[in-house]
Amino acid sequence: MVEVGDIPASAYTNFWDDGYPSGGNHWSSYADVDVKSGSYQNGTGSDGIGDTPYNIDASNMDSFPLMGPISFFNAGTWDETTHNLHTVCNSTVSDFIFSEDHKMIRFNVTAPDDTAGFCRVTVPNELLWCDTPEQWEIRVNNTLIEDRKMLEDTENAYIYFNYNHSTKEVEIQGTNVIPEFPSLIIIPLFIMMTLLATVVYRRKSSQVLSK
Repeated sequence: MVEVGDIPASAYTNFWDDGYPSGGNHWSSYADVDVKSGSYQNGTGSDGIGDTPYNIDASNMDSFPLMGPISFFNAGTWDETTHNLHTVCNSTVSDFIFSEDHKMIRFNVTAPDDTAGFCRVTVPNELLWCDTPEQWEIRVNNTLIEDRKMLEDTENAYIYFNYNHSTKEVEIQGTNVIPEFPSLIIIPLFIMMTLLATVVYRRKSSQVLSK
């Protein structure tokens, strides 16, 4: 047994996952299936997370192993904060685009023709979001995907869907995007502009009367 100082290494606790639905890591030797979902992996439908934990050794376990490699994409920087998205996918992901004007994410997925593909896209809530999960629209080669799983936590939306392979274009459409001014900011600005316009108008009126 390897020891650190006087404390056995086995006494340290390592965390190999970030809980559900964020998940853990992708392990090339993990060979289980993904037909269930939920924090106990007993719900219906796939979610991009393996149905059983991955045992690393006697003292370490990834409770929520991912079913595909992770790819990270830089969506842009606003107010000195860089926002990243990532995918868990059994396809090769390329040509990633985030469009703030269209409130949309677009990328291509590629793998051998007629094989089954899946993708789980993690979207930061501060970057692109919807007021309800039903408002998200996912299209693969311009076909709306109705059968998808939407998961959320305090920081991200997790969007899972399936498709048949070749090279396909994926579009994910939200309803709100980061550069928009929140209504709590717009309303005070509107009030300030109204008051300023009123002051200017009154000054001009008093000048006319004084002449």
